[in-house]
Amino acid sequence: MQSPESPESIVSTSSLPQAPIILLRLPNWLGDGVMSTPCLELLFSHFPQARIYLAAPRAVLELFANDRRIAGVFIDESKRSGGGVRILGRFGATCAFGREIRTAIKHAEQGREIDIAITLTNRFFSALLLYASGARMCIGYTKGIGKTLGKALLTHPLPRPKGIHQVASYANLLSPIISSGLSLDSHAIPPLCLHAQCLDSHTPESNVDSRDLSRIGLNPGAAYGSAKCWEPRYFARLAAHLAGQGKQVVLYGVAGDSELAEEIINQAKALYTQTHKENPPSERFINACGKTSIQSLMSQMSELSAFITNDSGSMHIAAALGVPTLALFGPTNSSETSPWKAPNARILSIYAPCAPCKKRTCPIPANNPDHHRCMRDLTPEIVLDALESLLRDFSSMPAHQAAFPPLSSLQSCPKGAIHAT
Repeated sequence: MQSPESPESIVSTSSLPQAPIILLRLPNWLGDGVMSTPCLELLFSHFPQARIYLAAPRAVLELFANDRRIAGVFIDESKRSGGGVRILGRFGATCAFGREIRTAIKHAEQGREIDIAITLTNRFFSALLLYASGARMCIGYTKGIGKTLGKALLTHPLPRPKGIHQVASYANLLSPIISSGLSLDSHAIPPLCLHAQCLDSHTPESNVDSRDLSRIGLNPGAAYGSAKCWEPRYFARLAAHLAGQGKQVVLYGVAGDSELAEEIINQAKALYTQTHKENPPSERFINACGKTSIQSLMSQMSELSAFITNDSGSMHIAAALGVPTLALFGPTNSSETSPWKAPNARILSIYAPCAPCKKRTCPIPANNPDHHRCMRDLTPEIVLDALESLLRDFSSMPAHQAAFPPLSSLQSCPKGAIHAT
């Protein structure tokens, strides 16, 4: 296999053109993709004439489909490459992908090469991609690839800062090319930014226009693991309560969450019937799991009256779109992954001595009273009370800050030991 050409080892920022060509290798996860948007906004702010290209998995790139400032995108499918020895197959595929990007950009930009390449993932293969692209400047964190490899593949290998928000960590990668210290100054980092497309406002499987019902979105899944997930029976109780107030409850998620959503809807219907002595209207509960593209999901979510969600990619999408969002945190650290600069969002968590454990599944045995306590002790009553407070605060915002109708008053419920910001 032919080795990728090496970029220059030392590049001065003063030698960069006024309109640099920039390649940004975005994160692999949807939520991280949303959290990378302030980094992108900083690039556009400091290099207004730049030609910026993005590389990432297809789903992450869909977040940016309506941003007309992007010069082009490259779908990274190199992880799927195998062969006799999978690691070697991916190595070759990554080098080939980098050369493909280099050739395509050189053709599109009249022979110019990539000036700056930045990877937001601290992984060996992302650093290798930058190296193979032939960029003059290759910037990334050495954690995950090691200092020695980082120095070999990156012209500007950086140590990853600890104890800061993920958004600030991404912004810090711009420190070699923008004013010193600016990227870590939270006041200088802009909020999340997404561009949603206006689509038909009907929900999947429903003939009811969203303007006829106050629509509440629920997100019961989380790609990271079950430890992040609020109890399904709690979601069912919450859904039944909201439907009893005349709200339309829409459950969002990937196709793999559809069965979970059906379980929640069936429980909610039974609770509704038990309380109201009649079956709920057919349009009251909607399972939209796996039935939306990223763009249609963004469009539908932008019309929600509120969104209640686990710590997930959908949480960051809703926060970026300005939807009143209630984020339920358990095993993850809200100081690192909470909605960034989102006055429309509230974090809800309880005190648990084992949190944040950051585990995909609860490490405490199921027969132990403390099993999944971080989410199990976060009861529907606590969440309903917090939702009422969120929407009351949101409805009091100036009109230009609050574009969604307030939810009618919810039954006041006793508060638990919670942390809400």
